[in-house]
Amino acid sequence: MALGVKISLLFSGLFLLSGILTGIWKYAKMMSSETRQTPVVVYV
Repeated sequence: MALGVKISLLFSGLFLLSGILTGIWKYAKMMSSETRQTPVVVYV
């Protein structure tokens, strides 16, 4: 596999992981809130 392909797969995996982690963080903040809404800081 070419170096460029390896680098692109690495960064696409990191991008996916960051999306999953921010989604989990937002869900956790929503569930811990009394109104089931995220704080203003999480709205990105």
